Amino acid sequence: AEAPADPILARALGEVADARRPMKPEAAIEKLDSEVRAAVFERVIDRGWVRESRRKVLGIFPSKVWPPVDESHERGVRHELSGVLVEGLDPTPRAAALISLLSAVDAAAKVFPDTDRKMIRKRAKEIADGEWAGAAVRKAVDAINSAVFVAVMVPAMAAGSS
Repeated sequence: AEAPADPILARALGEVADARRPMKPEAAIEKLDSEVRAAVFERVIDRGWVRESRRKVLGIFPSKVWPPVDESHERGVRHELSGVLVEGLDPTPRAAALISLLSAVDAAAKVFPDTDRKMIRKRAKEIADGEWAGAAVRKAVDAINSAVFVAVMVPAMAAGSS
């Protein structure tokens, strides 16, 4: 009944709540606009965890990267995730959400390259399957991957058939 105190969460909730009917989690994720994403990036930069750096790939394509400024936050997050994925501790809601995202993009094992990749993937999938947002994140990532695939393949196939 109360709006969240956090302005980013309040904005995101407002966007989702404006829907005329209840939405599935993946639809709610897709509804969040670029302003919400920009606000999250700005907050992470303001907290001093990363800095935004612009560069050009191959000297032509503009790109943004966010290298860490202070790696202590990243070390803390990795330590928390290691406890859950490697040591088998119960995840906090925050850890479960992060692990769901890593599992959706098949990156959980890449975070811990010196561990058994199969075990990490399996544990991450178990957590993501039990997390309410896990399926929604996975569907959203799959939808994006499908859209990118279509955007790349259709012109290539059209050019090949000409």
